[in-house]
Amino acid sequence: MFTALESEIVRILRANLSPGHVPANRVVTGPIDAPPASDLPTVAFTAGSFKIVPDEAVSPPRGARVLTEDAFGPNGGGPFALTLPPVQPLRSVELEEPPGSPRILLRERDDYTVDYVNGRVRLRQAPAGPVRVQYFTLQPLKVVYSTRLRVDCRLEVFGSPSPGAQDADTIAAVALGAVAANAPALDGLRSERQDVADSGLPSLGGRQVFFVFETLTTLGGTQPQPTTWRVDYTVDATMVLVPAEEQVGVMRQIAAGVAWDDSLARSVLESPPPILARPATIVKDVGPATEALLAQLGITTVGQLARTAPTGQAQIDNVTERARVVDDRARDVVRKVVEASPKIPDAAAFLSRRLADLVAGDLTAVGIPAATAAEIVADIGALVDQTTATNLTLSDVFST
Repeated sequence: MFTALESEIVRILRANLSPGHVPANRVVTGPIDAPPASDLPTVAFTAGSFKIVPDEAVSPPRGARVLTEDAFGPNGGGPFALTLPPVQPLRSVELEEPPGSPRILLRERDDYTVDYVNGRVRLRQAPAGPVRVQYFTLQPLKVVYSTRLRVDCRLEVFGSPSPGAQDADTIAAVALGAVAANAPALDGLRSERQDVADSGLPSLGGRQVFFVFETLTTLGGTQPQPTTWRVDYTVDATMVLVPAEEQVGVMRQIAAGVAWDDSLARSVLESPPPILARPATIVKDVGPATEALLAQLGITTVGQLARTAPTGQAQIDNVTERARVVDDRARDVVRKVVEASPKIPDAAAFLSRRLADLVAGDLTAVGIPAATAAEIVADIGALVDQTTATNLTLSDVFST
């Protein structure tokens, strides 16, 4: 449940411990057993047990920090315009030189500068390969229900007893400093979305559950062995339920020429693709027998099927995976169109285009870049391949 928190702490530790103190591949998420001598030194961070901490005086979070990545080609030193407003500072700016190779972490001020007001990054030297910028941006949450949690975390440092090697004391000191310096930056970190098929609350649609983490607090440490340190932390978090499906008028607003501000973009992205409300029978391999099995489970739509947990029955799990592809690809198409900010003069004509006949030229004609248009066509092709419906149009992807 807490992988986002663990991943962020591991990233912080790797940035500060590697390569001088601990190899990057030995800074990992726990829990782990004491490693063999050949794998020392090793550092592990675990976010494990939690308890409910009711606090009526604390209001639920209305926003969270969401990780965003923008990619830029090797077309000069910039400035590169970020897609969304960043929360200071940038998480990372990395260079792939040559393309496809391991990323090289660049340093702010040394390698690049950032205009946080206008969301622009400028490199001091033109890059020889693609540049990828990761940063957090704020996203509002429409909270249905929330619960306060307190998560117990542990940092374990396993040093090497070999002469001249990095000992546990040195590694622990550097790790403690790194976590302490970055702990406030975790405030508002949001976990990955998890669908909730039945939240126990009245609902016309499903729910999504998120964990929103706050600042990490150090509790203390112990040294069970001369080469081992254990440091305990705690972090308060809020588990929130938000709507999984929310009907919002989208394409009519775009056609009317409404500016692509952050509020509209969020509304578009939060709107469920209408194809999820179509009967589950449009999914490949859902014949009469499978339809009857699904009906016994209360599953009648593509969206319900996509959110079904594995049952162990191949007949059901196979079609569930197909429905998930439909769901994922439809949402990818919406996201990519939104990010491209197209100009659509005739929404009705645009929405009536048949998915099976859609080509990249239909998208570039409304201002979507050619590379993005190719990705969208590929996503739509993958979606269509999972269904038996022959009459799907863009109106099955975008809410109206």
